[in-house]
Amino acid sequence: MSLKTLVIIISAIPLVIAGYLFIQGMISKSGKPVGIVDGRLAPCPDKPNCVCSEFLKNERHYFEPLNIIAGKEDDAWQQLQAIIGDQGGKIITANERYLAAEFTSRVFGFVDDFEARLDAMNRQIQLRSASRVGTSDFGVNRKRINTISELLKDYRKDK
Repeated sequence: MSLKTLVIIISAIPLVIAGYLFIQGMISKSGKPVGIVDGRLAPCPDKPNCVCSEFLKNERHYFEPLNIIAGKEDDAWQQLQAIIGDQGGKIITANERYLAAEFTSRVFGFVDDFEARLDAMNRQIQLRSASRVGTSDFGVNRKRINTISELLKDYRKDK
């Protein structure tokens, strides 16, 4: 193999990778949040790019639900919606017990789904954040949940 051929191949690799990531970003835009499954947020698939508070047995993906101070459930739910907007998310579905939002990455436009379910009876907000495509998210979904949890600390009884 000549030096010129090797340079061309090495130069093409980043372009192929960038093209692949661009296509994955476009594919992620065509999806939608999973929604409620059997009265709960959907379980995480067997990929590290998802975090959910509904399934304690799945330690790899588990995150503690937000335990809300009695009488503050509706206020916390409204504040959660404001936080999503402040954090760059776009709410696509919201009612008094469920919301779904999308967060889009700046590079390649990957879309992550953020979902929340208000469990007023148990005074909890259940959370789920997951990438639509790929395997790794470099911890972005867990960081998002941690940030949102921290921003709701004034409503949490375990702050």
